[in-house]
Amino acid sequence: MAKTLRVVLPALWLAAVVAIAAGLGGLRFDSDAWLSPDHPLERQLDFVGEEFEEGETLLLIVPLAAPFFSTPDIFPALRDLEDRLGDIRGVQDTRSPLSAKTVTRRGASLQVRSFANGLDEGVYDTVADMRDAFRQSPYNGRVLSADGMTLGVRIRTDTRNRAEHREAVISAIEAHIRNSPFADAALAGDTALKAEINRAVRDQLPVLLAIGAAVIFIFLFLFYRNVFQVTVLMACLFVAVGQCLAVINVLGHSLTPVSIALPLLVSVIVIADGMHIFAIWEREAAAGAARPLAKTMAKTWLPCLMTSLTSAVGFGAFFVSDLTPVRNFGIDAFVAIVLVYPLLLLIVWGALALFPARLSAAAGRGGASAVERAALAAMAWRGKTALLFAAAAAALAWSLKDATAETNFLRVLFKEESAVSRAFDAADNRLGGSGAVEVLINGGGEGYFQSMANFTRAQELTRRLGAHESVNHADSYLLPLQITHRALGDGDGESDGVGGGGNDGAGADGDADSLLPRN
Repeated sequence: MAKTLRVVLPALWLAAVVAIAAGLGGLRFDSDAWLSPDHPLERQLDFVGEEFEEGETLLLIVPLAAPFFSTPDIFPALRDLEDRLGDIRGVQDTRSPLSAKTVTRRGASLQVRSFANGLDEGVYDTVADMRDAFRQSPYNGRVLSADGMTLGVRIRTDTRNRAEHREAVISAIEAHIRNSPFADAALAGDTALKAEINRAVRDQLPVLLAIGAAVIFIFLFLFYRNVFQVTVLMACLFVAVGQCLAVINVLGHSLTPVSIALPLLVSVIVIADGMHIFAIWEREAAAGAARPLAKTMAKTWLPCLMTSLTSAVGFGAFFVSDLTPVRNFGIDAFVAIVLVYPLLLLIVWGALALFPARLSAAAGRGGASAVERAALAAMAWRGKTALLFAAAAAALAWSLKDATAETNFLRVLFKEESAVSRAFDAADNRLGGSGAVEVLINGGGEGYFQSMANFTRAQELTRRLGAHESVNHADSYLLPLQITHRALGDGDGESDGVGGGGNDGAGADGDADSLLPRN
């Protein structure tokens, strides 16, 4: 029997490792999908994307050494950069102070053209004239700061809401920036934030797992001081982590800031159960049992099973959440915790069957460690300890009565001094904003917005929204009317009462044939 186990157990261990390794192939990182596709908000977002050709927004923020319009020598470089960015697959269009569209008047005709084209065609006699026209446009303070010292290039991207496409677009844009005079540009906007979250999860996960493994190893060695026992428990740890990641991948889910907690959760379970099995085995061996391993197996299979089942059911309850990453976490946790149970028994019981002498506590130490003595002393005061823990639990529960929720990814996932946070702060404070809220008004008929009364209502709504303290600007279909009216008035200010929203904010983006805002 012993000879058979020496062959069967290593073969089973190897099969488990191979299966886990196979399940890790193509592991995905995607922190974008928080609501299910059939959620009302997601359906509205899909409608906006299809009806208005709305895409994600990426903003390049470039600090300048001198005001933009006083350094026209950078105009060719900016034009070249925009041309190259426009050739990237997934980039729909770009918008800068040069490429932003406006309405100009030449004689009796009105023309839609970019500011750069207006300078080339002689609509603006000098750069100063173009600067003055730009300052009267809705783009002032949006793709160029009011003082002209911060340049913004808005890039509208269509990545089909796929993390791999978003990463490809971001990488291509970064490559073009590195080879331009704007190499110190920072990235903000939806596209940048989602890509940066995925990068952070992908790049920091190995570091976090390595640090966690090192801390657990030190903790275990302080207690056991037996290299073989610690090695077996660390093997359980590595298998548990790999199995969790494989389960997430095989179930078709992606790694998110929520799901990366699963390996830690399962690691705690397997380490605790492994220590429990070793403790029972040492007790049976010390008592002189004829078959200590059989006794250990009989006394540990049920407690370990109950630990796994109760944990799986408890964390599996997250399945009912409306948030997709939390829902997926519940599914992943249930499956991973249930599957780790047989792996734990296979490793620990198998090691005890093959190497009982090396796993003996006496083989690695002679007496309790300082940590164990401190733990035993604390347990001796278990009556007072229970009261202490009860008081701490009550205090914790009381402190949660005023708890609030935070869903701003910048504040939740990034430090305030990080490069990502600084870039978004620059977009919000100097370029009019890094995010947007779409307000959809269903007129119920084709002639709804042709009514002067409804036109006035839309104008008032735009004005009131734009007046909110947290809103940088509010744009609607009135904006192109405002620009056209100003062009008809030849810039004499007669159109200021049309359109609302003014010049405050982050950019009315449009293509050559449309002035409707894109953000």
